[in-house]
Amino acid sequence: FLRQHGYCLDNVVPGASLLEGAGRGAFASRDIHAGTIIAPVPVIALSKGSLETMKERTDGTVVKSEQLLKNYCYGHPDSDLLLYPYSHGINLVNHHSTKSNVKLRWWNDSSPYFNRTLLELQQSSRLMFELVATNPIKKGDEIYMDYGDEWDNAWQNHMESWRPDPNNFHVSAETMNNNDDFHVLRTENEQQLQP
Repeated sequence: FLRQHGYCLDNVVPGASLLEGAGRGAFASRDIHAGTIIAPVPVIALSKGSLETMKERTDGTVVKSEQLLKNYCYGHPDSDLLLYPYSHGINLVNHHSTKSNVKLRWWNDSSPYFNRTLLELQQSSRLMFELVATNPIKKGDEIYMDYGDEWDNAWQNHMESWRPDPNNFHVSAETMNNNDDFHVLRTENEQQLQP
């Protein structure tokens, strides 16, 4: 059964991305031939509205915000449906329009779910993509996917226009990772015993 229906889950390993500012990336753990399924990509169906939040700033103003999770979802501008992938390593695959070496394709058994409602999709765990190599990938190469022009333009706009909010205190993940005070999340009991 596994030989016929199973997927290899160790084709992808995490590492520091070769792209400036990307943080982590996905890398091939072995040589991969074009057309090979690199990883299964099961998805969870979400509504766009479920990722919206209202946030109060320190100055008392309230702003509408979106959860970071939305950046990792697949969707269409004209639809309320978002698909969140939760497979091993898939969220580490970075965008590159010219060095793309993988693509997503629907899993063969997904088509019966294409015309379902959001609620029906949320009650099913059978909607899935496959991450497929479009070119040969050598062991150690970073795995890239072309997210499309719309994403590329949105990212460029974000990089040019984003500025930190002076009314919102924020500690970056990098600061937390490099600060001994943040290395271990302690239980409430541990905090009471050792404040």
